[in-house]
Order: sequence, then structure tokens, then C-alpha cells
Amino acid sequence: MGLNSNIIYAVVARGTLVLTEYATASGNFITVSRVILEKIANQNNIKMSYLYDRFTFHYMTAGGLTYLCMADESFPKRIAFSFLADTQRRFEAAYRPDVIQRAVAFQMNEDFCRTLANQMTYYSKDPAADKLSQVRAQVDETKGIMVENIDKLMDRGERIELLVEKTNDLDQQAYTFQTEAKKMKWKAWLNNFKWYIIGGSVVALIILITIISIWVSV
Repeated sequence: MGLNSNIIYAVVARGTLVLTEYATASGNFITVSRVILEKIANQNNIKMSYLYDRFTFHYMTAGGLTYLCMADESFPKRIAFSFLADTQRRFEAAYRPDVIQRAVAFQMNEDFCRTLANQMTYYSKDPAADKLSQVRAQVDETKGIMVENIDKLMDRGERIELLVEKTNDLDQQAYTFQTEAKKMKWKAWLNNFKWYIIGGSVVALIILITIISIWVSV
């Protein structure tokens, strides 16, 4: 792995619904990831890589979930998919299937984004991550994984210039990213709560109308 070759971003999603994500840089790649998630939402048991400018989006789908990461183009594909497989194992060990299926946007972010951060650092920086004993199972398999240009996936006009601003201040970047994620989680909770209020009001109105109808008919 080169000095500046890293996993920059990772996300776990159910269809297009993001459950948790983490990034070590800023840029518009999160917007790009949403477009990719929309395009591959109906896939299952697929492993694929897409080149996008100087970066590569790697993803695998399993059990209705998508595990996706973005890395520098020079980052070894076998290690990227080893990271994704590790993420899948850890995520499935942390949450029951019924919890995953009922989860709202970013529900797992507060707990699992730290796991993503730790494993991204390990697979990007620790030489042990590239030891043959740890990646042997992925070597032959990843040779057969297709690597396509992103233009194969996106329609004309959807492709935008990918901007990535790396930083050495990873702690500050992590804080900023988690703060934004918490805001989005809070927004999703408020949206769900709004529908609970509306539903409760409708039920209360129906009960009130029923009571009035019975009272008038007596």
C-alpha cells in the first residue's frame, strides 16, 4: 500500500437507507455514494468495483444490505473486499436481523461508526492486514470481481466531478462527520415522530366522531 493509499469512506445501507457511515475526508463522495446505492438497490449477492476519477467504489451486497467503501484507485482490491467482508461479519454480529429490518436512517451510526473508523485505519495502515494468511480467502475470489468505469452505472448527466479533500486532522474530521450524522438521525426521528402524531390524531378523531354519533343517536 502506498503512503497515501487508504480507505476513505465506508457505508452500510439497507437499499437506499443508510444505517451507518464514516469518512476520513470531506467532499462530495457521499452524494455520489447515494446515487450508487440507488442504482444497485435491487442487487443481492453481488461484488463489484467502479472506478471514479482517481478513486474506486467497492461494494458487496448480502442479506438485503449493501457494504460499500471508497478508496484511492491504487488501494489493493483484495484488501478493500477483505475490509467489506469483515464489516459484514461485525455488523451481523452486532445487530439481529429483525432490528436491521426495522431500523431507521442512521440508527446504528452512533455505535457502529467507531467500528468502521477502527477497521478503516487497520486495513489502510496496518501491514498485518495484507498478510497472505489473512487475505488468502479473498485473493482468488477478487480476481474475478469486475472493475468497471462509473459511466457503466450512471446515466448521462448524473456523473459529477468527484471532490475529495483529505486532512491530517482525522479527529476533527471524525467529530464533524459524526455531528452531521447525528443531525440527520435526529431529522429522521422527527420525521417518524410526525407521522406517529398524525396517525394518533386520526385515531383520536375517529373515536371522537364515533362517541358523538352514539351520543346523538341515543
